[in-house]
Amino acid sequence: MKFKFDPNQQYQLDAISSVVDLFSGAEKSNTSSGFLPQTNTKTLLTLDYFKNHLSLSEETIEANLEKIQERNNIFSQRKFSDAGRNFS
Repeated sequence: MKFKFDPNQQYQLDAISSVVDLFSGAEKSNTSSGFLPQTNTKTLLTLDYFKNHLSLSEETIEANLEKIQERNNIFSQRKFSDAGRNFS
């Protein structure tokens, strides 16, 4: 499956904004350095990477989710706390 981003499609911009806004208030991670061997060479490529750590409370995520749902006219009777961090 291949995805193609088209900046002229408002629904794509809205989707990106919704995902980013869900994590509004999260602390920025410190950058750590790592190494990744390049294919068919003996050199290493230095990379910056971030830990996969979410510093937001469930209450903050739920409040962000409710704002996003309201902005997009999505009605949900289910509370975030009912499903945990399952966004499907």
